[in-house]
Amino acid sequence: MNKSAYDIDIFFKDYVARNSEFSIDRVEALKNKLKNKKIATILDLACGTGLFLNEMAKNFDLEYGEGLDLSVNMIKYAQNHYQSQKLNFVKGDMTDFLLEKKFDLITCNYDAINHLILFEDWQKMFGKAFEHLNFGGYFIFDFNTLLKLKNFNRDSYYECEDYNCVWHNTNKNDKFNFNFSYYIKQKNGYYKLIKSSQIESTFSHKLIYKALKLSGFKRIYFCDKNFKKYNPNKVFRCFVVCKK
Repeated sequence: MNKSAYDIDIFFKDYVARNSEFSIDRVEALKNKLKNKKIATILDLACGTGLFLNEMAKNFDLEYGEGLDLSVNMIKYAQNHYQSQKLNFVKGDMTDFLLEKKFDLITCNYDAINHLILFEDWQKMFGKAFEHLNFGGYFIFDFNTLLKLKNFNRDSYYECEDYNCVWHNTNKNDKFNFNFSYYIKQKNGYYKLIKSSQIESTFSHKLIYKALKLSGFKRIYFCDKNFKKYNPNKVFRCFVVCKK
């Protein structure tokens, strides 16, 4: 059986590098979007390595921030790398959690929501986000769109100092299938092959909008990464801003 990507040290190295650029970009965009809003508390769902939450703490006057992730490895990484009295990282399922706090801002970044294969789990997550928001608070997330799904079949290859990676991505049964092979250089000069795979789902923006409305959100709009309103049918990655 293939190992989960998050259990592979090499994948962690890759993930941190890719997530770094995305996280810093998101914080800058949020600074512009929310510059006139008081954001004292934040919950980051599927927080990964914790980098995004740490950047938010540096750029906003936070009282506290909470990171939630299902992966034990991710939570351990976050706890070890971002130790702060303002930040707390806990293991938890973003579709089923109960925290004794409410937040001004709840985020779910880097198309993490696409890892929820069933739409009923998207609905559960929306309900939990609404439940944990302060009145007037924002829930902001992004997702890979149906347009990306239709254009998903592709292969890629890249080389690093101590490993090479081959990605083979396919669209099968309306699912994103990420299949990747790491060729890790050994001390004897040979390479060790480690394979892993992930599956993601996506759904129409109309279905997502309806589910958010049913969860209780009053204001919902779809936008690009800079929060400019955009047609979800024309982008590979769509951002969603919801207000309670």
